[in-house]
Amino acid sequence: MPSPTCLHDLNWLSADHFVLLVEAADEALPGDATERRRLFETLLRAGRRWSYTQRPEAVERGRLVIVLSCDAASVPSLREQLRSCPEETVTP
Repeated sequence: MPSPTCLHDLNWLSADHFVLLVEAADEALPGDATERRRLFETLLRAGRRWSYTQRPEAVERGRLVIVLSCDAASVPSLREQLRSCPEETVTP
């Protein structure tokens, strides 16, 4: 599934670096595990696409940083959900 256009193409914004903060990420789509996984996969794909930009002199990292915020008790569960996403979504 391709990323939504708003995350797929950040060229229309004038900044060189972006931060997307998802507050209460552990509460996103609580009743639909499939859609929650799709959301996380989309965010990971967008992060992957924009985090590494090849330049002639080097590779610039961190053009898009995605921060998933949640309470401390939810970290292990959220981490496991992210790890369950397909590897091609997570690794550059």
